[in-house]
Amino acid sequence: MPRGKKRTALEIIEEQLSKVESDLEKAQAKVKELQAKKSKLEERKEKQELSELYARIKASGKSVDEVLQDFEDQ
Repeated sequence: MPRGKKRTALEIIEEQLSKVESDLEKAQAKVKELQAKKSKLEERKEKQELSELYARIKASGKSVDEVLQDFEDQ
């Protein structure tokens, strides 16, 4: 029963290189996906922080300008 043509060392290395390149492409795509997700989450966090800050300013009875002036006076 024939086993087929035996692969050369060069063919084996080329197959391994191809596999590694494919794995790298997948990993790079995953990195881009995660970076985009991180960016969106950071944006949501900043909006939430600003919303909370504005709510506290309103609750204090001061205007935004008054609070900014307080910071400048310090």
